[in-house]
Formats: sequence, C-alpha cells, structure tokens
Amino acid sequence: MTRKTRTPMLGRLKDRLRHRVANAMFGLFVAAFVVVVGLPFAGLHVASLAWLAPAPGPGVGDYRALHDEDMAALAAFADGVWARPDAVPSVGRLGRFLAQPSGGVYVALREHGHRLSAVWNGDGTIGTSLAAAIRSARHIAGLDGVPGEGVTLEIDIAHDYRPVSDPVASPFLADNERGTLGLEIAHGNVRERLAPTYMLSTNRSFGGFISLFRDKYDIDKDDFARTARLRVFEADQILVTLAPALSAQLMTRGNRLVDQADVTIPALKNAVKLGAEWLIDNVQSDGRMVYMYWPSAGKESGGNNMIRQWMATLAMEQVAARISDKSMWSLIARNISYNLDHFYREEDGLGLIDYRGEVSLGSVALAALALREHPGGQRWEKQEAALEATVAALWNEDGSFRTFYEPKGRNDEQNYYPGEAMLLWATVIAETHDRTLLDKYMKSFRYYRAWHLDPANRNPAFIPWQTQAAAIIWRMTKDKELLDFVFEMNDWLLKMQQGPDDVPSPEMVGRFYDPHHRFGPPHASADGVYLEGLAEAYRLAVAAKDVRRENRYRAAMKAGLRHVLQLQFADDTDMYYVPDDQRIHVRGGIRTTEYDNRIRCDNVQHNVVAMIKAIEAFRD
Repeated sequence: MTRKTRTPMLGRLKDRLRHRVANAMFGLFVAAFVVVVGLPFAGLHVASLAWLAPAPGPGVGDYRALHDEDMAALAAFADGVWARPDAVPSVGRLGRFLAQPSGGVYVALREHGHRLSAVWNGDGTIGTSLAAAIRSARHIAGLDGVPGEGVTLEIDIAHDYRPVSDPVASPFLADNERGTLGLEIAHGNVRERLAPTYMLSTNRSFGGFISLFRDKYDIDKDDFARTARLRVFEADQILVTLAPALSAQLMTRGNRLVDQADVTIPALKNAVKLGAEWLIDNVQSDGRMVYMYWPSAGKESGGNNMIRQWMATLAMEQVAARISDKSMWSLIARNISYNLDHFYREEDGLGLIDYRGEVSLGSVALAALALREHPGGQRWEKQEAALEATVAALWNEDGSFRTFYEPKGRNDEQNYYPGEAMLLWATVIAETHDRTLLDKYMKSFRYYRAWHLDPANRNPAFIPWQTQAAAIIWRMTKDKELLDFVFEMNDWLLKMQQGPDDVPSPEMVGRFYDPHHRFGPPHASADGVYLEGLAEAYRLAVAAKDVRRENRYRAAMKAGLRHVLQLQFADDTDMYYVPDDQRIHVRGGIRTTEYDNRIRCDNVQHNVVAMIKAIEAFRD
C-alpha cells in the first residue's frame, strides 16, 4: 500500500481524519492456499513426500547461515527461478550456501498479503530445494508471466534439527521460541513440519499445532505423549518482494531487528505518528473504539474493557493537543459520547461507568479525566462532576480507596485503581490549587507509600500511576517526600527490565519482565505504562540535578523504547501476512509480544503516550 510523504510529526493526521475509513469491521481473513498434498490446514504437510524422512542436512553448528549482505544475491536467484522456470539460475556469491545439503525449504507465495500457495521441498541441496519450492508455489498459485505488484515469497530454510524429549515440558516448545523455531511432528507413519513464519502469521502456539495434529489424525493424548517423535529446527527467514521492485529482507522472528542505535527522536516521532493513526482509524463512525484486533484472523475480538477504552481516549487527547486539529477533537468527542451513551449511568448523584455490572474506581477516574482534558468538556460538565463525586465517595479517611462501587465489597486491584484516581486528583489540584483536595491527596500518598513498601504488596504495576500523579504534585509543592518515593519506586522498577544477558533472543531486550516473580507475563501495554512513569521520573531527576539517576533512567527509557519500536507494525516486512485491505487495522499497532500479534488498544495508547513523553523529556 503506497503512502504519501508525511509532514513533520503528526501533521498528516489531519488528512487521515478527513479521509479515514468509516467501516467498523472487516470480514474474516481469507487466505487461499493450496499444497502439494491435500491438507486440513496450511503449514503442516503429510509424510507421503520422500523428503520428510529425517533431514540429512548439516549438523548442529555446521550450517552456513545467510547474512544481510547475501540478500541481493538471494533476490536475484529467486527472480531468476521465476523468470526462467526451466533453467538453472545464477547463484552468484551464494554458491557455497546453496550447495549445502537441504534440511527442507518452505515457500509461501503471497499477493498483497494473501497466501496463494505454500509448499515444502527437500530435494538435494538448498539451491535445488529452493528453486523447486518456488516453481511449485508459482504453479499451484496459477501465476504466469511477470509477477504483478505485491507478489512476495515468504521463505524458511530449515537447519539444525534437535529432538524434543518431552512434548509437554520441553523448553524448546516455550512461547519464547515461537517464530524462531520450526516444529516437526511424527507419529506412526505420518510426519509433518511447521515453518516458523507460518506460526507467526497464524499466531498459534506449539501446543496449538500439536492439538491440531492430534485432532487431524485422531490420536489419543496419552498415546501421543508415549509414541510421538518431535524435533525442532532453526530456519533462515527471508521475505523476497518480486514486484514492483525486486528486494529481499532477512528477518528475525518475521521482522527486522531494531538496533539500539535506531532509537532517535525522528524514529520516535514517526512511531507516534503511526500509533496515532492506528487510534484514529480504529474509532468507528459511531465513535466506538476497536478494543482488540487479530491480524492473523483479520477481525476484531469480542472483548472489551472500559478502563482501557478511556485510556485510549486520553491518548488521542494527548495527540490532539499537540497538533491543534479541530477534526481530531471532533472524533474524540464522538468517542466520548459513544462511551457515555453506552456505559454511563447515575445513581444517587454519583456517576458510574458500568460494564456488565462492574463499576471500578479506575474506569470512573479515567473517564472523568478524559472529560476534563477535552477542550469542549463543558458539554459533559454534569457527568464529570458526578464521576468526580464517585471517586470522592470511594475514598476512606485513612487515605485508602475502595476500588469498586459494584460489586459491593470487592476491593482488589489496589496496585492500579488508586493510582489512577490520584492522577485525576493531581490534575485537578494543578488546575484549581484546591488545598483541601491536596491534603486528601497527601494522606493517600502516605497510605499507599507504606502499603506498597510492604513486601507482601510490592508490585511494579503500582509504580507508573503513582509516579505520574506524584510528579504533578511535586512540581507544585517541591515536597521532598514525593521526590524520594518516585526515585525509590523507579530504582526498584529498573530491576524488572531485561538486558542482553537476560533475554532468550535479542528482539526482547528492553522489555519489563521478571521471570522469577509472578508479576505477570511480558506485555506491550505494561512496557508502555512503565515508560510513561519512567519519563516523569527522568524529568524529576533532571530537575533535581540527580545526574546518576538521570543517566540510569535515560538509558532504561532508550532500551524500553527500542523494544516498543520492535513491537510496532511499521512496514511491509512485519505485515507480510496482512492483506492490504486489512492493514488500516494493523499499521501502527503494537503487538502484545514478539510472538503474539494481537493488537489491544492499550498496547497502542500507553506506548504512544510514553513516546510523546520521551520525545519531550529528551528534547527538554
């Protein structure tokens, strides 16, 4: 999909708003595929082909892998196979590589993201396998002559096979290996292989494919555990674009690997622009924001969460405030009106955000904040006052908050919702200088400081909300209590960030995840909110002339932002399996993890806000 040159930062969002697609949903993703032997699902292939015998390819460590400098030659080789199917193409600098014994080559032929065919071949050498697979994929897809625009070849060159001793507990089958390792399953006289890029494009786990294999051949679970033979393999992953311009891209887990040096202010501005476009494009004509989108299936999730919905509204307000665009404020107003029309009600003068019988402190506080931040917020003045009254009603004299209005008696999520309520109060205090409210804020600050520092309660989820609230109040009061606690919280948070020596693969460097504690799985939304808080802590360190912390926080932010850029759907490479007409729901979105491509609205909104904060903090 062609894209016009953008004006600096977010200027083209105005054009996007004027020309955006209004249709709420696209149909199910339809991927046409044909394989050599009839298959119930693409990517797994039955054992009637001779090459599915145990691969004779190089042993572990003996394989000569491809490198970036080989890509032009590989593209020329693929183009030569396409142009002259009956001839032997020139191998150029790839002679030694292509002469290696084949461990199996997978080729999926796509047109504008739609898969038209998918084949494996393991004949002789890598060169003969690759050429035969390309020819077969082309023949099955029925493409003749010069390739048209948008024709790509998704290629996996398998090597270095390793047996899996325990199909259930093996570390080879962990989520961290999804998209880097392929899987071969053998049982009785059937054997099938799964390419890593196919696993990424379908967003399934190893266990999911094992279940499909068992269902396909009607294999009992216990029988499978006793007699199945599994091997994993590595694979060079390449995306060859045949038209309109010939090119090849070496991929790491179906994407380009973002280098730390790629984290620059222009790169962050571009990422903000893409993320803001995702938010805009996913507000439907009636104002409803898409909650979650599945790129592999080409459809929305049926779920919803009002806290995340209101946070998405706030993120759009952050963007709109920086581009001064009336049409964007109108879009946001439509989104606010939709949320209020469908989820707002009042009871005894209190404003409630009710989703399926649940009214949380967090949803009420963030809704009030979204109404307050809109320049046309006077139209919702009554609702805002009622929502703020609910926050006040959920406050206790000891400084604590009840976290749910309904269901009655529920009081969990203390790591999240009080901080969101205190962020609302901090915003109100900064605007009104309400001394009474400031006294209540400080009582809550001291209560939750003690609560968080209790080892039984300590959790990184607490930190970013409390940091952002405390930073606002500190700028007013210069109270050292606030500054010290912000630094204490964020110093501890940095222990959760993973460096090059802590992660299974380099794409994950910079994420916030502690595998030794049950603070939750890796998640893009968590990375984003931690970075939001860190940006505020960094600015406080600069203001306090705390150079040591300033340097530590800046380094942590840059590492975390590298990971965000790694997760963003930004170009044709990482959207290789997304049809063009569905990319409006994907481009600019933030994956949940490197191996899970679900795009949830808070994945995007937290990281857009974090990048805006980082750009402004580094610029200052």
